Amino acid sequence: MELYWYQSDPPNVGDALNVWLWPRALPNLAASTLDGTFYGIGSILDKRLNSPGAKYVLGSGARQRDTGIAPDVGLHCFAVRGPLTAEALGLAADRYAAIDPATLLVRYYTAQTTERHGIGFVPYFTAPGDSWRRIVENLGMRFISPHLDVEAFLDEMSRCSFIISEAMHGAILADALRIPWFPVCAHNTGHEGATRQFKWTDWCRSVGLEYQPAPLPPIWPASGMVASARGYLKRKLIEQRLRAIAGGKRRFLSSPQVFDSKLAQLEDAVGEFNQLLSRTAA
Repeated sequence: MELYWYQSDPPNVGDALNVWLWPRALPNLAASTLDGTFYGIGSILDKRLNSPGAKYVLGSGARQRDTGIAPDVGLHCFAVRGPLTAEALGLAADRYAAIDPATLLVRYYTAQTTERHGIGFVPYFTAPGDSWRRIVENLGMRFISPHLDVEAFLDEMSRCSFIISEAMHGAILADALRIPWFPVCAHNTGHEGATRQFKWTDWCRSVGLEYQPAPLPPIWPASGMVASARGYLKRKLIEQRLRAIAGGKRRFLSSPQVFDSKLAQLEDAVGEFNQLLSRTAA
């Protein structure tokens, strides 16, 4: 069976988790003789599924309510990311809306340290990392690149006591590691449009939260006197808002009861799919 995941250059940790996680959680995936494609982590349930062959879905998310998926697509759903995706696919939310499968990392990853201190910042994967790194490190925060490999990313995050993230999987992984987090939006607003609101809301509601990000101005490398002056003012505004978030009392973190319940629901779906894979392993 083929594993589908969104491959960018450079890789985005939220997508690269597919390659790290599924061989651990689904050991018979590669050996299964089932004819079809497996869809796991990512907002990947859209018109890309309108291709020949069966599709097996375990925790994936839609990008918007109108998925563009043809009615005759051979879709086999074991779980989806959240209630909005379930609704978009015409599935019963109480049965299929679990949690983002990246959450399964808690079963396979052990932090290198139990000491947590300081604030980490995770930008959107297409944001200019060097610019954000300078701002974040100037504030004494830890810059955590979404282009790190999975375990390096998790190691960096595990050292923090609080995460500010524009990347959705920055928040998802922080929540899974039980690190309080706060969502911001800057570059993803222009890059994703309405998809940002949909996918974040989908996941947040799956763990009993509402998506309420703090807006930050996007920044780009600037040349010329006017652009440089505008960039300077933006950086000062970003610093002001990040200081306010860091110094404020508001934090996001799903309750242990909700988190454990949704993770158990997802693991039931993983177990069901694993049984199918075991029966069809070569």
